[in-house]
Amino acid sequence: MNSLAEAFQSYSEMNSGVPANSYYNENEKLYYCSTCNTAKQCRIKWMGIEQTVNCMCDCETRANIKDVEAHMERKHKLRIRTNRNIGIPGKLFDKTFENFEVSESNRKNFQICRKYCDKFAEMKADNIGLRLCGSNGTGKTHMAAAMANRLIEGGWKVYMRTMDELIAEIMKSYDKNETVSDICSYDLLIIDEFGQERSTETVQQYVQDIINTRVINGRPFIITTNIITPNENEMNMCDRRIYSRFNETLMTVPFEGKDMRAEIHNKKLERFKEILKG
Repeated sequence: MNSLAEAFQSYSEMNSGVPANSYYNENEKLYYCSTCNTAKQCRIKWMGIEQTVNCMCDCETRANIKDVEAHMERKHKLRIRTNRNIGIPGKLFDKTFENFEVSESNRKNFQICRKYCDKFAEMKADNIGLRLCGSNGTGKTHMAAAMANRLIEGGWKVYMRTMDELIAEIMKSYDKNETVSDICSYDLLIIDEFGQERSTETVQQYVQDIINTRVINGRPFIITTNIITPNENEMNMCDRRIYSRFNETLMTVPFEGKDMRAEIHNKKLERFKEILKG
């Protein structure tokens, strides 16, 4: 008997004891599960040697599948939590479509942005991004964060920062080109408050590098901005290149309506007065 056959026989002997929670089926000459009445043993033949070995019955198989599914679910949740912790500032974790305040003025935008997430695989394939523009307090950042949270829940990698934060990350890094590459590696980049950053030649160059890299690599991005209509007379050559890229890849979603932050302030003011009276 060669060594492989000996190893097989040794393995079979170790796995041929009477399985737990079983009874002997006289017809099949095998042990069966007392719970689900399916075989807990099977016969296998290899290199001319037939042995009876223990195996999983149906209820053990189902339990094993549940264990595997539970393990995969834990891994999935851990991956989502990790991606959210890396990709979104903590203050935006709770911004979702469910708690976005929908009004007549923003209902269409709400539907567009939610549909964009539902169809993100196609949007990504065609490198289609969004430009959420409008005055302060109209819900642009909340909407962008809701999209980021929804996509992360779906398994996509999203990175959301203000333009100032992105520039700060690049400026403080040892290898600036590598940092730009890292920023551009995400499935979706969301740049909040675009146009509010301090504009210098260096900053503009990094902005252009980020935008160009994502466009060239076919990776979409979304910006939120207060700039509704850029003034071309105030643009330099770098600005023109950046906005040319925007026109190439971004669909404009204008946000209108009253300032939500002012309403929040008024509610807090009323609450403040109530507390003082108490």
